[in-house]
Amino acid sequence: MVKDTTRLFYLYKVKIGEKAYLGVAGAFDTTQQSLDPVVHMTMVHFDDEFDKDRIDELFARYLEICLKYLKEEKEDE
Repeated sequence: MVKDTTRLFYLYKVKIGEKAYLGVAGAFDTTQQSLDPVVHMTMVHFDDEFDKDRIDELFARYLEICLKYLKEEKEDE
């Protein structure tokens, strides 16, 4: 959930050379059929290498980073 609302994210394995990282597209509204994200949180998470057994952990870390950034951006307005 993002801002107390359920959002849809697409997770990808992104390979760059011999390394792989978690790619995330989103956050999309689950009630609409638009491909435009409601909140732009699309990125490749370069902080950790991809590990399919740690997807939940990697996604949680990605969300922490994005939400911290969005909060700081809002405070700067």
